[in-house]
This record gives sequence, structure tokens and C-alpha cells, in this order.
Amino acid sequence: MAKRRSSILGIVVAVGVFLAVADAQAVSYTLSGTIHMDDGDGNVLDINPVFDDSGSVTCLDGSCAGPDLLLFEVSVVSGTFEEIAGSALIAAPGGLGYLDGVDTAPSTGAVVGGIGRFDFDSPNLAGDSLRLFISYGALAGTETVSFSATPVGFALFNETGGIIAPIPEPGTAALLALGLVVFGVHQRIRRRPVS
Repeated sequence: MAKRRSSILGIVVAVGVFLAVADAQAVSYTLSGTIHMDDGDGNVLDINPVFDDSGSVTCLDGSCAGPDLLLFEVSVVSGTFEEIAGSALIAAPGGLGYLDGVDTAPSTGAVVGGIGRFDFDSPNLAGDSLRLFISYGALAGTETVSFSATPVGFALFNETGGIIAPIPEPGTAALLALGLVVFGVHQRIRRRPVS
């Protein structure tokens, strides 16, 4: 009986460690601070950091599974926009999309020339906030992100200087802690003399 219990605990430990390692391979990044964009003609938006990568994902183009995701929130302060684009300056994007639960979702999106472009054709983006992401093969926390925006009836304007920061992954830490606890219990049971 003790051997069977020991085997079951061993399997639980193995599964817990496997899940922790698998979860740790997907890394989400965000911005280290807000990027304020203003074209001087009344079109203003903020590109904000995102610290929660939960929620269902809608993929617009390419691979949205990662392995690395750059997440950011677009908040329109004033004006109306028809395109938001962004890219890390070093890594090439592999896909893009958004996290559900938004009022105005992008109508289309595509990776063009190393830039992730989100189009808001109908309706345009105004007075709304939404979480967008661009997927990459690999990102580093020291990379810089460049953003551009195209207001309705105006020219595109750019802003560079967003630094990438990793999003904490509490799920990975919790799974690893669970695996260590189960491993400790397993070791105690193995040391107990069989009567």
C-alpha cells in the first residue's frame, strides 16, 4: 500500500514539475512605463503597461502562441484613430492579436515589414481602451519598442522609447511550490519504516 501511495505521489510530482517548466517557457512582456503620444492636433493616446496576461486571445495574423508575447494597452485620450502599430526594434514579430473584453476590437491586423499593424476601419478607435499583443520568437528585457498611430484624417505619427519588462508569472511559481511540497511529502513517506 505504501509503495502504491509512493508511486502515485511520484507521478504527481513529475506532472507538477512538467507543468511548471512548460508554463515557464511562455514569457509575457509589457512596457516599463506609459508612452504618451500627442500629434499636436488634438489626437492623443497613451500606450500603457499591462501586468495581467489572462483572458481569451483573438489572433489576427500569424502565430499568437508565442513563445514570447509583448502586451500593451492602448487608451485613447482624445481623437479618433484608424491604425495603431508597434514593434520591438530588434526582434521580428511573428503574429498579433488582442485580449477579449474590449468595446472596439481591431477589424483586421497583419505583420508587415517587421511591424505589427492593428487596423480599426469600422468603427474607428475612439474613447476606448484595449489590450493588444504582438508575438515574437524571442524577446529580451532590454529591448526598445517603437509605436505609431494614424488618426482619422491626419498623418501618421511616431513615438520611440518604450522599454520591455517581463510580466510576473504567479502560475509558474505556484506550480513549482506545489511540486516541491509534494516532493517533500513523498520523501517523508519513503523514509517511514514499513510495519
